[in-house]
Amino acid sequence: IAIMRLVAGIWIAVPAMRRLGTKYTCAGGSLFTGAFLLAAVYVQNVWLSIAALAISRMGSNVRMSTFGALQAEVSQPENRGRMFSLIQSFQNVGKLIGPLIAGYLAEIDAAHLPFLFSGTALILCSLLEVAMTPEHKPSTDKDSPKPGTIAGAIEEGTPEDYTELGRYVGNLLKTRHYPWISQKERISAMFDKLLPELSADAKDHSLDIEQLMTLAEAMHKLRGDTDFRTE
Repeated sequence: IAIMRLVAGIWIAVPAMRRLGTKYTCAGGSLFTGAFLLAAVYVQNVWLSIAALAISRMGSNVRMSTFGALQAEVSQPENRGRMFSLIQSFQNVGKLIGPLIAGYLAEIDAAHLPFLFSGTALILCSLLEVAMTPEHKPSTDKDSPKPGTIAGAIEEGTPEDYTELGRYVGNLLKTRHYPWISQKERISAMFDKLLPELSADAKDHSLDIEQLMTLAEAMHKLRGDTDFRTE
């Protein structure tokens, strides 16, 4: 069984995710497990029942190999930790209740009812996964930033957006006593040095922000420079 689970996790789950996607691979693992659990119940031969149970573990391992990836796909970075902990809590509840139900069913019919219940529940879960899990659009090379370009989409504003931003910057320079009318070229050069280009391969731009803050602190140290400010 251990070898079959290893084979399923490496040579079945990964190719299936590439062809079918994480959602359908995970649901297929549940469906596969449930189907072979039901087969183990109705097969009349002992060895065939054992074989069906062993094969069902392959489907179980396919599901376990893809379930974490599915959670990551359908969650957002800001709620991913909360979602993972919530799912883990429900799994722990299931681990508490499951043996109680299985024990009760085993007292009635140990050879059939526990497997019948588990197989039916897994098949229903696979159908619910397909119906309720949102589709995930895989990222492509077209969506990725090209080398030498700014990460992410470049935003284009309307003429009103540029006018509003220019008015805000002009008022800001005025209230902070910068001679921006008579020294437009120097002010433009200041902005060009102050705002670094975002790194194309950065996911969070932490270094860019750190560099920007360093430049801002340097600007504050030059507040007494009479070349740049009015008396």
